[in-house]
Amino acid sequence: MEYFQKKGSNKVWFHFLDDMLKYSIQDSNGKATFSIEYGSIPVDDFFEIEEKTAWYRNLGVVWIALGTFFTVARFMDEGRLQISIWIYIGLICLGLYKFSRVSFTAIDVDKGRIFVVKDGKHDEILREIDKRRKTQWVDLYGKFNYENEPEVELRKFKFLYENEAITEHEFNDAVKRIYDFHGMNQSGQDTPTVN
Repeated sequence: MEYFQKKGSNKVWFHFLDDMLKYSIQDSNGKATFSIEYGSIPVDDFFEIEEKTAWYRNLGVVWIALGTFFTVARFMDEGRLQISIWIYIGLICLGLYKFSRVSFTAIDVDKGRIFVVKDGKHDEILREIDKRRKTQWVDLYGKFNYENEPEVELRKFKFLYENEAITEHEFNDAVKRIYDFHGMNQSGQDTPTVN
């Protein structure tokens, strides 16, 4: 499954592989690509970034300065005030700068930063990452290892439940299996045996 987003000079690709996300971003500064396992993408470490295209602002300032020069020169030469067209073009560029913002959800990962453009695909991409992260966590931590201490196993399933990777019913079943295997009651004490 693949998603492509484009906004302004920003191009973003999400290639959802079976066990990892291949991510690429390209903007006016260059291109970056990396792959990361879904389970390594943090759950709550998201923040919002807003970017404006500085090119419009810089061009607007140049055209306004140039237009001002021509307006003053004409006034000095002809004695009449006639606003240069370059001032209007500069104002249009500044208006484009004001409204040319791109908003992202940014996720810091160990290999860099994932940017998801806030467009019609934004929520769908985040849902897909979340779904695949949970599936990968269940694949990694959702199997019973009876050689582990019961506390270790309980922590694994509690982690999965708190992050909504398993249901309450699945969590309760896992707790029951752990207690039953280790001969413990619900308070965590050993179940008394009859001699």
